[in-house]
Amino acid sequence: KVEHYKPKERKCTSCEDTKTRYEFSKKQWNKGPDKSRCTACISKENPLQDDQKQTKAIAEKETHEHNEKIECTLCKKLKARNEFSWRQLQKGTNKCSSCILKAECFACETIKPKTEF
Repeated sequence: KVEHYKPKERKCTSCEDTKTRYEFSKKQWNKGPDKSRCTACISKENPLQDDQKQTKAIAEKETHEHNEKIECTLCKKLKARNEFSWRQLQKGTNKCSSCILKAECFACETIKPKTEF
């Protein structure tokens, strides 16, 4: 009975360095010793792949932040993040854009658009 020996190392066909199994993707390792390239050589050849992964991660984070609800400190309503200016969020005052355009009238004690003063 002949046992099939599976090597734990092999030579990359691009850089010709001997590397461990873990330095090859599953797809590249399965191509066999005469055709497989290590992940470092693949990354050098396709730098956009890493950029695309990074772009996707950023987009997912922005989507989460966009869906986040924040309470306005004036009207006390939960509103989408895009209803607050970047500056309001940075200052931590969290006044929504609608409330910023309004002010309290000291004469009649009602909230009115700033254009009415």
